[in-house]
Amino acid sequence: MCNFKYLLGVTLAVCAISCTNEVLEDETVSPDADGFSSLTESDLKMRELIAPLHGEGLDFVWESLEHEKVSTRSMNANPSNVEEVTGQFMQTADVQNVIANYVENYAPVLTKSAVGEKTYTEQDIQKLVGYLNAFVQQCDDQDILQEIDRYLANEPLDDLDEFERSVLVLSLFVYEDSYHYWGNADNFNKWESLKGKPVTRVDWGAVWDTVKKYANIDAAGGIGGGVGGAVGGAFGGAAGAAAGFVSGVVSGAVSSSVSAAIS
Repeated sequence: MCNFKYLLGVTLAVCAISCTNEVLEDETVSPDADGFSSLTESDLKMRELIAPLHGEGLDFVWESLEHEKVSTRSMNANPSNVEEVTGQFMQTADVQNVIANYVENYAPVLTKSAVGEKTYTEQDIQKLVGYLNAFVQQCDDQDILQEIDRYLANEPLDDLDEFERSVLVLSLFVYEDSYHYWGNADNFNKWESLKGKPVTRVDWGAVWDTVKKYANIDAAGGIGGGVGGAVGGAFGGAAGAAAGFVSGVVSGAVSSSVSAAIS
């Protein structure tokens, strides 16, 4: 679970940033919302701008751990400073600009204002994790985006408010990003090398279950981080809650992912 005290500091810093049109370069083009049953333009902007930060954060943390491993001539990476390094990634200008851009231009009004009107508990987090796990169990990973849209269209979410729906949707996009990240042989091998294992050809027949497991862990970590980040960020007002939500999902997902990868 991510450090909520850290998240509060990050989200308040993000809120102070002027909105710019600079965003991290993304090679994918978001589909038109008209082609989906449930996903909105705001949802798809969240997928385009925020979800990819998960994979970029993993690469940032890996480079730090690899550098430390080489400099200390250790056989294995030291995971003790993962949250600190994740925090450094979240504080980079590019990441803060992306988050500020999303919050200013694309975050739904209800998402910005909902937090602070309700006390969110561990029970609420577990409710969202339950929806995530149900999605993972039935998801055909050949086309995860379409599966997300289908799930949201068919699953009654009457017990979720607008903020909770946003947390769930972003966690599903993190699942998608994570599945593709860990499904890349280069990424999988480089993280295995941090555990002192030799880099060998990946036996994908044995690995796909692990890829799905990692993706599920990442998304679940994002849910806890998103709720905690929004609650902390709410001290900075509506925009602070929205910034805290997306910051929390990313940092919570990255921290959970690294813990799973090098344990």
